[in-house]
Parts: sequence; structure tokens; C-alpha cells
Amino acid sequence: MTDAAPIEPAAAKPRRRTTMEVIRALGQPKVACMAALGFSSGLPFLLIGNTLGYWLREGGVALAAIGFLSWAGLAYSVKFVWGSVVDRAPPPFVGRLGRRRGWMIAIQIALALGLFAMAATGPHGHASADLRWLAIAAVFTGIAAASQDVVIDAWRIEIAADSAELGLLTSAYSLAFRIAIIVTDAGIIWAANLLGWDWSYAICGTLVAVGMLGALFAREPERADRVMERRTTNLPAILKAIGTLAAGLTILFAVHLGAETVLQGALGKNAGWVAWSAATIMVAAASYLATKTVFGRYVLYDPDNFVAAPFVAFFIAHPWIGLLMLAVITLYHLCDYLRGPIVNPYYVDLHIPKTEVAAVRATVGLVSSFAGIAASALLSLRIGVWRTIILGGLMQPLAVAGFALLTYVNHGAGLFTAVMAFDGFSMSFAGMALVSYMSTLTSLGYTATQYALLTSALAVTGKFLKGFSGQWVQGLVTPTRDLTHAYALFHLYAAATGIPALILVLWLAWTQRRKPDQPASATASALTS
Repeated sequence: MTDAAPIEPAAAKPRRRTTMEVIRALGQPKVACMAALGFSSGLPFLLIGNTLGYWLREGGVALAAIGFLSWAGLAYSVKFVWGSVVDRAPPPFVGRLGRRRGWMIAIQIALALGLFAMAATGPHGHASADLRWLAIAAVFTGIAAASQDVVIDAWRIEIAADSAELGLLTSAYSLAFRIAIIVTDAGIIWAANLLGWDWSYAICGTLVAVGMLGALFAREPERADRVMERRTTNLPAILKAIGTLAAGLTILFAVHLGAETVLQGALGKNAGWVAWSAATIMVAAASYLATKTVFGRYVLYDPDNFVAAPFVAFFIAHPWIGLLMLAVITLYHLCDYLRGPIVNPYYVDLHIPKTEVAAVRATVGLVSSFAGIAASALLSLRIGVWRTIILGGLMQPLAVAGFALLTYVNHGAGLFTAVMAFDGFSMSFAGMALVSYMSTLTSLGYTATQYALLTSALAVTGKFLKGFSGQWVQGLVTPTRDLTHAYALFHLYAAATGIPALILVLWLAWTQRRKPDQPASATASALTS
């Protein structure tokens, strides 16, 4: 007997839903809960990233420091760690609510406290004195935010009755997430103009209550719970899991140290991030190869090894193609991640008023984001998920490059609005397509950890490299190139990173050309019938 879900006749083309069926589906309680949870998931995303950069730049903080502080978001890059915890450990204090709901509530309490701590430790006119405590609060908030994402993603996948409902829930999540992005982007800028940044962050902390209500009214995914309960975690399995994690981290740091020592003379200050990148790739490749040998599986695999088992299961289900999947997911949003920390400082240095930024984001930005989600769902149904992902891979670099126009062309209200509209549409379009695809790649019982592996791959490179974005912009300033032109050139460089991502997407799509579309492409019918 295995824990795998029975194979469904998924190869058959899903029946197209009628308009009334879609309307009835939208009225399900689980869709409302998903929207509330999606809103809570989106709240902290910018508050430890781009929006924080706006606050810091207005407080006089240097671009390099703003970039480095964005590393608070690196917690998103190790989601598989939080995933292994929420898949296997009972939630603290609120276990009666169930594994998924209990973890949601416990994490959301921590998230609210983290945002309140950020509100209390912000620049307040003396940035250098507060940065250390603000950094600690931001890292704590980032860990809570990443952990919340892990458990919400697991609930979304496990509670869905079929692939069509998964698409419906994914769309509800994406829409609510985008609303939260607008609140913590345009809304908080407007509020900061009236109340100050500290009070605005405190208000966002109280809005976590929306997600708590969603968690309280949500239904526990009982089928997945039964699978996880059958996996008892014994002492040998715990020791093997801890040993696996410790060995992996030891090898990672040892390879990094050796690579940095070798590269220091040639690359100087760039040796650090190049060494980290090389070490990560080498350890990932070695872990993959270990799953392909009898000895490696003996050492790594144990059904109760909550660190290694989900990874082994993933690569058994997706052999060599799993590496290509992870590479595509890793690079797909890289151009967007790279420009993240310096977008709002760019507006500050261009002297665009906060009220104008907030107004455009709250109107055109909101509408274009929703339009991108809807268009992605529709095109996934009409032309297939792979063509939709390819189209998103084309639009994202163009959207990032468009920000250079704000320097090279007179950045009046019309141009600023157009750039923001295309950016909002492109990023939400591409994000919806990728999330729908990733949601089809997990195994029941390992949902949190495997989906966390995919989203960690999505975030790790971008979250790490974007920490150098402020330093990169400052390095582009020369006697003949001022700061605003350095910003523009940086956006063009960031856009160029979308080219290798697009090449890998085309390669992966080519390998999948004879297979039927992933369920995600059909699930869009839940919204677009």
C-alpha cells in the first residue's frame, strides 16, 4: 500500500464548465477562505522588500544598504525547511484546529508581531541608529511570511477536489494576493503621506486578521491529514533527517569558502556572490545525482526522513527533467527580482511625488494586474499553458526594460502610467501561469515541502542577487553618467537576464510537446467559461 493518490483519468480532456457552474463554484466557502488567505499571504511581500526601500530612501539610507536589507526576503528561498516542519510537526498551542489551520493561525500571529516590530524600529529620521533593529524585525517577519506561504500553498493544493477547482482556488489566491500588493504598494504610500510610515506599517499588521478569519473558517484537508498521520516520525528518522541537513549545509559552506578563496584575486568583491552561486549549483547537482544511485538512496531516503524524502520523491516522479523544471522556475522571474529593491528609490530620485505613485498604482496598477491574471487564465485554456508561460517570459523583460524610459524620455504622467500598466499586466500574467504550472507538480503528503522546493527555487537566486542591486546601481555612476542614467542602465541589464530564462522555457516546452497540457491549462475554464 502506498500513500500516492490513485491515478485519475486525467488524460481525458476536462469538461468545459457552464457560466452558472462557474458562478456556483465562486460561491463556495473554500473560495472565500482562499481569498482571505491569499490577501494575508500578499501583505508582507512588499513590506520587507520594495515598500521598505521607499521608506528607507526617504529616510536618507544609502542604496547599497537598501539592497542588502532586501535580504530579509531570503527566508522565501529556504521554504523547503519550513515546509518539512509544517508537513511533519504539529502546530504549537492550537493543534485542535488541525495541522494546516493550526499552523496558519500560529504563523499569522508571529507575522503580525513582526510587522508591529518593524513599525516601531523604522528610520524615524535617524536611519543609521535604527537599521540593526529594523533588520532583525524584517528577518523575523520574512521567516513568518515564508512559513505562512508554505502552509497556505499546501492547503490550496490539498483542499481542491479536482484540477478545475485547483485552478479556481489558484485564481482566487492570485487575485487576493494582488489586492494585498496594491494595499502595501499604493495604499501604504498614500497612508504614509498622511500618517507616516510607522503607523502605516502598524495598520498592515492589523490587516493580518483577514487571513486569521480565513484560517478559522477554512476546512481542514482531511485526506491529506490521513496520509501525513500514517507517517510516524521515529528517532532514527529524525537523526537521519538532521544528519542530512547538517551534511548538506556543511558541504555548501565548505564549497563556498573554497570557491571564494580561489576567485578572490580575479573577481575581488564579486567573488562572494559568485562563490555562493557555484556552491549552490554544485550541492543541488550532487543531491540530484545521489537520488540516482543505490547508495545515495540508501543514505538519503527514508519515508520518515522529513528533509530528504520529499526531494527523492520529486526526482523519482520527474527524473532528469526535474532539474530543467527547477532551472526554469529559478530564472523565470529573475529580471523582476533584480530590480525590486531599487524601484521605489528610483521614483524618489526622479522626484515623482508619492501621491502620483500611489494614484497610478491604485488605479491603473490594480486594473492591469487583474487583467493580467484573467488574460493568463483565458490564454492557458485557449492556447495551452506552455504557450502562455512562453508569452509571459517574453513580456517580463520588456516590462523591466520599459522603466529605463523614465530616464531617457520625459517622465510625464502619461509615460509613467503606461510603464506601470504594462508592468502590472506582464508580471501578474507570468506569475499566474507559473503558479498554476507549479501547483501540478506535488505529491500528496509532501505537498508543503515539494511546493516549497519549487517556490524556493523560484526565489533563491533572485532574492540573493537583488541584495546587490543598490551597490550595482551605485557602481554604474561615473563622471559622465549621473544616478538616474545609472538606474536606467541597470534596468536594461536586469531585463537582459530574461533571455536565458526564455531559452530554458522553450527547451522545457519542447520536451513536453507530446504530452497533454498540464491540468493547469485546463483549470482556467473554471474562471473563463
